[in-house]
Amino acid sequence: MTATYPDLPARDAARTYDHHSDDPLGDDQPTDPFYLTTRRGLYRVVTVAAEAGARFQREGCAIDPMSWMLTPRVMFDGANAIDACVSMPHFINALMLHGLGLGTDADPELFVHLVHDDPVAKPPAPRHVRASARYAARRMRGGTGDRLRRPAARPRQSPHAKSDTTFGAF
Repeated sequence: MTATYPDLPARDAARTYDHHSDDPLGDDQPTDPFYLTTRRGLYRVVTVAAEAGARFQREGCAIDPMSWMLTPRVMFDGANAIDACVSMPHFINALMLHGLGLGTDADPELFVHLVHDDPVAKPPAPRHVRASARYAARRMRGGTGDRLRRPAARPRQSPHAKSDTTFGAF
């Protein structure tokens, strides 16, 4: 069985992939290659498969997500999504492709520009570091702000207390 994409531009519609050897319903063969990956790598592949299926459904495309996953792509340096998306860079590229609706394949340089176009911003420092930096800056300017504080409060007297304790002559 050959997968084709009739509703895509000519350069993409001409791509085919014969996936008889990868039929998931077929019996396992002794010649089938083993695939060793981490659990996280497997999660990445499953996430991309779910995102591809959701996108094709959302956009009403007649593209089979499994065929998309098995077709070699330029964006994955000629590998298919199942093999490529185990690694983090290809996983991020696949998520951006489907999240931004950039077609079914894209030039790898596009993703480099999307990811690295903005200058790297340093995350804000924790609150206690920022507070100590402000304190140090005030000390460098000539004080810690103590002179801005109100003078120490004088003890208050009761309004009923008299300041003159003499009661006069009797």
